[in-house]
Amino acid sequence: NERQWESGDAPLTLRHARGACPRARRLRLAPQQRVARFGEAHRLGAECAHQQQALDLVVKGKIPQLQEFVARRLVTGDLNPADLNQVSRSAAWDKTIKTLMDGLRVASVGEGGVVKHSTFRNRVAVQTHPLDRKTACVLRHNKVQIPSDKKTRLHLRVSHHPHGDWQLRVMVNKEVVEEQLVSSATVGSDEWLDVSVDLSRFEGKKVNLEIENRANDWRNEWAYWNTIEIISE
Repeated sequence: NERQWESGDAPLTLRHARGACPRARRLRLAPQQRVARFGEAHRLGAECAHQQQALDLVVKGKIPQLQEFVARRLVTGDLNPADLNQVSRSAAWDKTIKTLMDGLRVASVGEGGVVKHSTFRNRVAVQTHPLDRKTACVLRHNKVQIPSDKKTRLHLRVSHHPHGDWQLRVMVNKEVVEEQLVSSATVGSDEWLDVSVDLSRFEGKKVNLEIENRANDWRNEWAYWNTIEIISE
């Protein structure tokens, strides 16, 4: 009510908004306008709360692309709950992907998101899907140290949807080093495909690794990942 508003006992949303949100700080309320503008102030306060949540998420998640995205939206005032939801989903997907290998991140996630299955073809699996026909879902690990004087390989164990297939592509420093179809014709009797990629020629270097779930014929292009590991012997 007006008494609470003028006495300073009103909800803290306006004060929070003025302190944390550039758009709310530009709001100047004359005494006779305060009650009429309460709705707008409350909306701005809620909007700023979303912004603070977004900042907390990206700072804790340490995802450079998301940090840049949210920072830009905060400056322009264009961050909305839908953006925040996407930030939340991306952070959750990265957390799931890291259960396969620490340091992995995922981008360009399509239908169904990133889902961990406790059992898929008798194994634990993480599910992904390409963003669209031309845009692969990418599992990325930057600055992977390849040891010197050792044989190093990337080992993958992957599978496919019962009614689909997909294209696996592995890139090191943007160079394609492995590419093959994952389908009922290429998996073993256990319906999993083991792929070994020799990384020894990169010994002593830090490399950027990208593992792609690419569309083949755009029918049930889900990838199922059981193992992603780098082995040096």
